[in-house]
Amino acid sequence: MQPHDNSSASDRLTRTPRRWARLLGAWVAVSFVAGSLAVGATAAHATGSVTGGSNFSNVVLELPQGSQVDDIYEMNVSNQSNDVVTAEFQWSAPYGIVLTPKKKAFTLLPGVRTSAPFNITVQDDTPGGEYTITTGIFRRDVKSVPDEVVFVPGVTQTFKIRVLGDSATAKINVVDKYKHEPVSGLVSVARVMGSVRTEIARALSDKLNLKAVPGVYEANVFLDGRRVASKSFTLVKDQTSDILVEVEAIFIRDVALLPQKTAGKIQTLEVAATVENSLRALPKATLNVEVLRNNKTLETLEMQRFSPLEAGNTAASLRYVPKDGWKPGKYTFIVRLEAPEFSVKASNEPSYSIGGAVMSPLGWILAALGLLALIIAVAVAVRMRKRKQSDGSGPSGRRIPDRNRPARDATRVRSR
Repeated sequence: MQPHDNSSASDRLTRTPRRWARLLGAWVAVSFVAGSLAVGATAAHATGSVTGGSNFSNVVLELPQGSQVDDIYEMNVSNQSNDVVTAEFQWSAPYGIVLTPKKKAFTLLPGVRTSAPFNITVQDDTPGGEYTITTGIFRRDVKSVPDEVVFVPGVTQTFKIRVLGDSATAKINVVDKYKHEPVSGLVSVARVMGSVRTEIARALSDKLNLKAVPGVYEANVFLDGRRVASKSFTLVKDQTSDILVEVEAIFIRDVALLPQKTAGKIQTLEVAATVENSLRALPKATLNVEVLRNNKTLETLEMQRFSPLEAGNTAASLRYVPKDGWKPGKYTFIVRLEAPEFSVKASNEPSYSIGGAVMSPLGWILAALGLLALIIAVAVAVRMRKRKQSDGSGPSGRRIPDRNRPARDATRVRSR
């Protein structure tokens, strides 16, 4: 049922133009927005677009006044159009915080992706507090159109910097574990707050000097992309801490076994290993391999002798045949680098099994105990069987009645 309109005809005539005016205004507004979007979409389609991201999403950096963060954080941008485009790095930050991009302008070919690293400087007179920093990469070749809204493709990212007045200093030195000589690698320092680790310093060197807020930190050292050392330390307000990080600059990796077979039977086993030396050349060193059969040392052989052991990666190999021939068992190979000052053991100990089942000493003990228990059980069963037979019992344990024995008087005698 429609509601009854009690208004007069004159009122309805008066409201009709108002309704048409509101409808016309709404139509104009919608048309303007749609036209603006159409202009922007057309501009984006005609000029192409850029996409990207960063490695500092949701990062909160706690930095003291007069500090700097270099070569860590960056944005990345990709040209998703079919045209060559130019883009520019832009940023917005409050007074006292300066971002310095390594490269401000980019020329991107279609489908090309590049990164835009930048440094962060907190000046000495920066007021304490928490600040939001905005970074972005936008196209520069989008022309403006008079009286039109033009969409400029780009990508933005924000992060926060918390500026504190208290500070401490760390002097980090990286040395070899065995010879205590300086070792150059990628040194990274992160602020540790619970389960969150935020990197604040990085250097490709054997040392790193750091000014940071007091707190807990972790230093990590990487050689050839592999983390070789990690050390936690605490910085105290207005104090300088000397941090010594020891690394294994010489190590053995990739120990592998390559069997050579004929008609399905093992003939030789090639043992291969790679020595990585991040120090200077060593005058003398020997690479040995200890062979175990069923966890017992069978023999120790020399894989290769170095005079000198050069810096970098050195490969060595040995074709192995047991001195007493191949026998069923598990063969384990332990590779060591022996030098006058130190000895390095390979992290992995590969093994190779041949022939029948291989049983460990514990397995032999358990098997012997099981056999002994079986013998005891059989002996007890035989003894119980003989005892039952001597008592005149049947197989089920019931006593067999003796027919030659007179039957007992079953009459019960009452005692008076």
